[in-house]
Amino acid sequence: MTTKSIVNNNKYSSPVARGLESHRLLGYSHDDAEKGSARFRTFNRDGLLHSHVIGDGAVKHAVYRGCDIAAGLILSALNSDAGAQGRDVIRAASLACYGWTEFTDPDRTATVMHPIIAALEGIERGELWVLRVDVRKSDQTGKVAVRAVLYDGEGRLPGNDFQPDYLPHVTMLVHLGPLLMPLVGAVNGRIGAN
Repeated sequence: MTTKSIVNNNKYSSPVARGLESHRLLGYSHDDAEKGSARFRTFNRDGLLHSHVIGDGAVKHAVYRGCDIAAGLILSALNSDAGAQGRDVIRAASLACYGWTEFTDPDRTATVMHPIIAALEGIERGELWVLRVDVRKSDQTGKVAVRAVLYDGEGRLPGNDFQPDYLPHVTMLVHLGPLLMPLVGAVNGRIGAN
């Protein structure tokens, strides 16, 4: 079996906009764009988004690619809509957006750099993509483990690498189509498309 090369030259991996501009691009009101931009800055500061910085000294700006905006929207939805405040949950979701794993690409055949790019391309084709966050708790030690995977909901379900004593505690599913379709529309020149 041949592994296909990873490509980083599609429309979702190209720079799109700076923080506030990225939210305005999606049709956010001024106040909502300010709040969203502040959230992105926090995620950026915590190393959860892979933005690029332009400028020097006191005048620096983060420039986001389409995949970074998508990851930021997912983290925002988990943080504000689902009330997921735990650092481990948000960090696991960020890692799921940016990294292929044995569960999301077991055959090592991914053709795009990040799972979030595959999700954006899939949503554009009408596929059902989800982010699943599992929080499990050991019935023996009380320790908590978190795992997040981003995958095509119509494909093979991701595997499970939790120890047998880690029982389901909380599971969150984020349906990405409704959340990311405005971004897909904006990147494709159909601003605010649903």
